[in-house]
Amino acid sequence: MKIGFFTYSLPQPGKSWGGVASVAHALANGLVARGHTVIVWCYQGRPADAAYEVRALPGELFFNNPLGRRLLMGYVGNFLAPFLKSADCDLYAFHGDSLLAPLLGRPAVRIFHGSALDESLNSTSAIRRVSQRVIYELEKLSSVTGPYPVAVSQTTQRRFDSIATVIPNGLDLSVFRPAPSMKTAHPSLLFVGAIAGRKRGGLMLELFAKLRQKFPKLTLDFVGTFEGTVPDGVTAHRGIGETELVALYQRAWIFVSPSQWEGFGLPYVEAMACGTPVVATPNPGSAEITDNGTYGILATDEELETAVAGLLSSASDRERYSGLGLGRAATYDLQKSVDQYETLFRDLTNNPK
Repeated sequence: MKIGFFTYSLPQPGKSWGGVASVAHALANGLVARGHTVIVWCYQGRPADAAYEVRALPGELFFNNPLGRRLLMGYVGNFLAPFLKSADCDLYAFHGDSLLAPLLGRPAVRIFHGSALDESLNSTSAIRRVSQRVIYELEKLSSVTGPYPVAVSQTTQRRFDSIATVIPNGLDLSVFRPAPSMKTAHPSLLFVGAIAGRKRGGLMLELFAKLRQKFPKLTLDFVGTFEGTVPDGVTAHRGIGETELVALYQRAWIFVSPSQWEGFGLPYVEAMACGTPVVATPNPGSAEITDNGTYGILATDEELETAVAGLLSSASDRERYSGLGLGRAATYDLQKSVDQYETLFRDLTNNPK
C-alpha cells in the first residue's frame, strides 16, 4: 500500500516533540518495514532514522509562531488535508485535524491520541480551557463525518461515542529494554514532561526536594521544558534523542509522574519496558496502563512522597515492580500495533466507504 500520514511534528534533535510525534514516527517506520510506502506530511524535517519520505505542509512560518500554532492546531489545520492529494495514496492516516479528509477521495483514518475536552478540563489557563472546548466540538464532528476514527486508548474512546476501534500505541521493545547493569549506584529518579501544565514538573521538583532530605545522594533526571534555576542534584535534559532517553530510563531506580491527565501515557510504557518501576498519580491514562495499580504504584499527591520513599528503600519491591512492568510493556509491542493498523488499512482500501 501507499500510505500518507498527516502529523504536525516528528522527532527532532535538540527539540521537545511530544508523544504523538514519536508514535507517528514509529508507526511509519513499522509500516515501511512491512513493505509499504509511507509519505509523511509535517512541519519538520526528516528524522535521521526515518525509512519514509517526508514532505512539508504549507504555512511553516505560521506553525513556528506561537500564536499561529495555536490557531493552526485544532482550527486552521482542518483545512490542510487537500494538500495531501497530489501523492495519490491508497489511504491516509491523520495524527491530528482531519475535517476535510473526505475531499481526498480515498479511505482515511483519524487517530485520536486524546481529547481536547480532557485538555480543557486539566488546563490552568481560562483562554486555553475555552479554546480546547471548541476544538473538542470539532473533534466530535470529525469523528462522525470525517475519516474512520481510531482511539489509542479506552480513556480516549470514552470521549467519543462514534469510536468503535481502539489500537493502543506500540513501543519498539528491541530499543526500550532493560539494562540492569546501568542502574545508578545511588538512588535516582526520572521525570519526563514540562515543568508547567498538566505534567506538573513543578510538583516533581517539590517532591524531589522533600525526598532529598531522606536520601541525601538522590538525583533526578528531568526530561522536558525547564524554567528557572536547576536545583542541586537535578540534571535537566531537553530534546534528547531516543538513545539518550532509553539510557535515562535504564539508569533510573524509579520513574515518577505526577501528571494530572494522559490520553495514553507513553512514558509509563517506556519506563516499564526498560525495567524501571513506575510511580504515578491517578489519572485515566495511568490507571489504564498500570491496570489500576497492578503493574505500577498509583499514589495521590498526599501519598506520593511516602510511595516513592518506600520504593527507594526496598530493593525487593523495586525488583517486583520491574518484573510486573516488563510483563505489562510486552502487551504494547510495536509489532502488535502495526499488525492492527495494517489489517485496518487493508480492510478500508479493499472495502472503501
